[in-house]
Amino acid sequence: MAKGGQCLFEKVRRCIRTVFFVIALVVSLIVTSLPVVVAVVDILVPFVLISNFTCVKCYSLKEHFHRYSFKSSLMDIPLVS
Repeated sequence: MAKGGQCLFEKVRRCIRTVFFVIALVVSLIVTSLPVVVAVVDILVPFVLISNFTCVKCYSLKEHFHRYSFKSSLMDIPLVS
């Protein structure tokens, strides 16, 4: 009977260790990929703001690219550092 109780304890212990491992793995993935996500969002947000707050028909896409300033972009921070 002690063997059956010990087996149940071992299954619970394995389950807890597996859940901890999966959580640690997901958190690690999020932390390491966060700079890439920030860079992509930093590039996409100005284009969304430009199209919402300016006259899209007044400027062509080429002119929007030309008017975009990287000085005000967060992309410069990783490049400079």
